[in-house]
Amino acid sequence: MRIGDPLVLPGSEVILASGTVPFSANTWHNLKLVFSNTNIKAYIDNSLVADVNDTTYSAGLVALGSGWKIAQYDNISIKASAPTIVNLALNKPVSADSEETSKGNIAPNGNDDDSSSKWTANDGAANHWWKVDLGSAQQLIGTEVRWESNSAYKYKIDVSNDNAAWTTVVDQTANTVSKQTNKDSFTASGRYVKITVTGLAVNKWASFYDFKVFGETGPNPGAFFHGWPHIVRVIME
Repeated sequence: MRIGDPLVLPGSEVILASGTVPFSANTWHNLKLVFSNTNIKAYIDNSLVADVNDTTYSAGLVALGSGWKIAQYDNISIKASAPTIVNLALNKPVSADSEETSKGNIAPNGNDDDSSSKWTANDGAANHWWKVDLGSAQQLIGTEVRWESNSAYKYKIDVSNDNAAWTTVVDQTANTVSKQTNKDSFTASGRYVKITVTGLAVNKWASFYDFKVFGETGPNPGAFFHGWPHIVRVIME
């Protein structure tokens, strides 16, 4: 595998990696390049030929070329990997209007992914809230809250970019179904995510073990066409 700029001479290209596999002429072969973050893998007939990490370029162009020699291509396809769902709230800065500090049930326990710790308000009143700062505006696709107990918690979830103007993305203020885990799907953009417990069963307090905010990470198809194309080539000899 070689990498370089199409405007410079081939001799100035950098060899990233090389390898060999059994190869017969005058027959069809399958060539596959897999890009994942900084990793590039090259396969011929499903056999790994080269595996390398390179950070030279953050964008490029997918293309095929045969130089001055005769080559035939068939069934060419470009496929983007499925996005990965991530918990954007994990261990991010948080705050709450109330904490049961006497028992150690403080706000940071609510997004530490530890099933033995929890956030709990300091009394059994309704409308206590808990909030996470994601650090910057993110594309959001949903949330998950694992409550202290299996109960019909009433709640709403709001999103904000400036911690001042809020948009409600989940409204479960009329919920009557008992669950220990509530999952809600939505699409929104925001930096701050706040959950407010608006109603509780008798003898229940606003309290949960974990609150997750989901987003997706994965390839950006537009990156293939950003700026001048830089090329990764596989030379078959």
